Amino acid sequence: MARGRILAAALAAMVAAAAPGSGSRIAEAQMASASSFRVEEDREAPTRGAIAGWVYNDSRETVGLVRMRLEVLDDSGKVVGNQMGWAYGNLRPGDRAYFRIPIPEQRGTRRITIESFVVQSVQSP
Repeated sequence: MARGRILAAALAAMVAAAAPGSGSRIAEAQMASASSFRVEEDREAPTRGAIAGWVYNDSRETVGLVRMRLEVLDDSGKVVGNQMGWAYGNLRPGDRAYFRIPIPEQRGTRRITIESFVVQSVQSP
């Protein structure tokens, strides 16, 4: 009988600890987003019809398959051309990877954004 009460008390304690709002929540990882990256153009690189540079990973995750979009904007800010490219290799937190994206034929202001990426692992806080 005492054993049954102990088991019931232990079960009640486990349920209370797992309940939302309890003090023992598991910390959620801050997942990387497109704003977790910085892009720097390498103006010294021999480009031969492409833009080259570095993408920096400012997140806590190791990421890979970083897909990038180069957009060409006209004077009014409308996208008149775009091209896709990739950053080479995996990026650990704080790391950088080289990229090269062919330049579209249209002329205008260029904007490079991160289109997508794959989180491979999360660095503990």
